[in-house]
Amino acid sequence: MGSYRQLTGQQTPPNRPDRVKPVPEHYEGVSFPYRGTESHGVNPPKDIDPEEYYDIQTQDDGPNPYPVAPDIKEEDPIPVRIVQKSSRERRAWRGKQIAVTDQKIQILGRHEKRGKVVIRNTTMSTNNVYIAEDQSVSPYTGFILRNAAAVSGSLDLNTTEEIWAVCDTGETATVFVAYEYSVDLGTEL
Repeated sequence: MGSYRQLTGQQTPPNRPDRVKPVPEHYEGVSFPYRGTESHGVNPPKDIDPEEYYDIQTQDDGPNPYPVAPDIKEEDPIPVRIVQKSSRERRAWRGKQIAVTDQKIQILGRHEKRGKVVIRNTTMSTNNVYIAEDQSVSPYTGFILRNAAAVSGSLDLNTTEEIWAVCDTGETATVFVAYEYSVDLGTEL
């Protein structure tokens, strides 16, 4: 093999236009440092070059023709104590029995001061009760409370939300509900 040799027709380039010479960037009008060419509705000062304007603002060794607003003195924070419970409250409880059928029923509503909740299926027959946190409770989505003869016939909760219950189709069961709640007697700090 030989070396590459340029042929006679390839030595001169075809007629091509000359390349465009790069032009350095420049701005029409005033170029504000850190802002560009847009004045944003604020006319530049006539007696000062915008390039020097920001240097004057930051000088500490002479008079400033454009005064800057003084720093706002921040006061020390006031210590605050957050009280999450009232200083005087008493604990109370309630109990009730509810007949649950195959129609959805709300056995407890929302209560912000409620603490512990105990729910028991007291029916001795084979009727099961299903509970959930909203109206979508059904025998296939609810938490099962078996009858009183079964081991899992009771549920202890600590919730402030509502509780709904339902039985199997055509069945009825009795549910015992006991819950603790707090009563505010006032606050004395």
